[in-house]
Amino acid sequence: MQRKSYENKNNLHFPKLPKELYQYFLRGLFDGDGSYSIVNNNPSTIHIGFITVSKTFIYELQAFLQKINIESKIKIEIPNRTRKQTAYILRIRKKSEVKKF
Repeated sequence: MQRKSYENKNNLHFPKLPKELYQYFLRGLFDGDGSYSIVNNNPSTIHIGFITVSKTFIYELQAFLQKINIESKIKIEIPNRTRKQTAYILRIRKKSEVKKF
């Protein structure tokens, strides 16, 4: 979908795929829109995150992760001088959940 960050952000949905393809979709999603951070320079404390401007997509992603027993939280960042749109950030922070992911 073109211009998914602007005009089409409300049309962006988590895809319906055969079960065996979700791991590849998540890998590609992480590669494109995901991130990880190491907390306090401690390699055993890694957080995973995804960011998007699509409220629909981020909540559908969270619902999918819940189905496969991965706990996550969503943070909403309002527009400011550098970011013109609301951003939705899904984070996986617990060590056990990061391992599952």
